[in-house]
Amino acid sequence: ETVSHILTLPIFLFLLLKGLLDNVLSDYLWARAVILTSATVASVGVGLTIPMAFVADWFMGNYNGTQNGEVWGAILVLIGFVFVNIDGFGKSEEQEDYDGDHVNNDAESVEDA
Repeated sequence: ETVSHILTLPIFLFLLLKGLLDNVLSDYLWARAVILTSATVASVGVGLTIPMAFVADWFMGNYNGTQNGEVWGAILVLIGFVFVNIDGFGKSEEQEDYDGDHVNNDAESVEDA
């Protein structure tokens, strides 16, 4: 019995589609998240795939009683995401503008010296 290792057109198209959806689309959506939020929030948000995988397994009935450490790790990832997002809620726009202007003024004063 021989196995053919020929790359057929349907297999090539499926590989191309998977590559576009897996890599290009995920990178595009991450870049949009960086633009809409910040690099830190977007990067930590990518880590939410861990707890989301637990929830998806539970809904699909694939939950096999994982170890408590894994569940606690997923909960800590969720808590970390919440804390990263809470940081920006306390500042007003005026404070953010002041912080940005303050940094720029320091840079200009260094150039003047």
